[in-house]
Amino acid sequence: MVTNSYARLFADYIGIVLGFFMVFVTGFTFIRDKRYGSNELIYTKEISPFKYVGGKYLADVLTALIIVLVVAGHATWLFHGFSKITGDSISYTAFFKYTILWILPTIMFVASLSYVLQVVFDNGIVPIIIQFIYWMYSIDIHNNQITKYIIRFNEIAPYSQFQPLEHTIFVNRIFYTLLSIVLLFVAVKLWDRKRGMVDDRFRIRKKVISK
Repeated sequence: MVTNSYARLFADYIGIVLGFFMVFVTGFTFIRDKRYGSNELIYTKEISPFKYVGGKYLADVLTALIIVLVVAGHATWLFHGFSKITGDSISYTAFFKYTILWILPTIMFVASLSYVLQVVFDNGIVPIIIQFIYWMYSIDIHNNQITKYIIRFNEIAPYSQFQPLEHTIFVNRIFYTLLSIVLLFVAVKLWDRKRGMVDDRFRIRKKVISK
C-alpha cells in the first residue's frame, strides 16, 4: 500500500528531527535538579537510583513518543480523507507501526546517551555538542549501517524496493534498542555513584558543622 511508503518517509523526517532535538530535552534532565537546588536533597534521600533515573527516562521517552503518535494519527486521518476521494485502500496502522519500529529506538538512544554524558560531564551543553556531531554522521541517505542511529529511506518507493534493506534496518533497530537499555543502566550506576560521593561530602560537612 502507498500508505506504507509515505509512513517510511514520515519516519525518515521525524527521525532526523528527534535524532538531534531530543537531546535538548534529555540533556538537562539532571542539570535542572542542580539549577533548582534540589540535587543535594535528592542525592541524600533513600531513593532507588533505578526508580529516579528510570522514572525520568520513561517520562522523557514517553512524552516524545506520545507527541509523535499524535502526529502519526493526524497523518493517518489525512490519508483517510484522501482515500474517500480517490477510493484507494490505506493501512491505518502504517504510521503508528513505523513510529514504534523506526523512531522509538532513536528516541531511546538519544535519551540514554545524553543521560550518560550528562552525568559524566555534569553539564548539559556537552551532550548537545557530542550528539550533534554524531547526528551529522548518522543522517546520510540510504546508509543504514550499524554505526548510524538514524534510519534513512528518503523516497516514496514500493515495498519491492524497500525489501532488500529490511533486514539491515531491522538489525539496526534491535541493536540501538538494546544499546539504549545498556546505556540507561550505565547512567543509573554513574548517577548512584555520584550520589554516594555527594552524600559523603554532605555527611562530612554536617560533622564539621556539629563540632
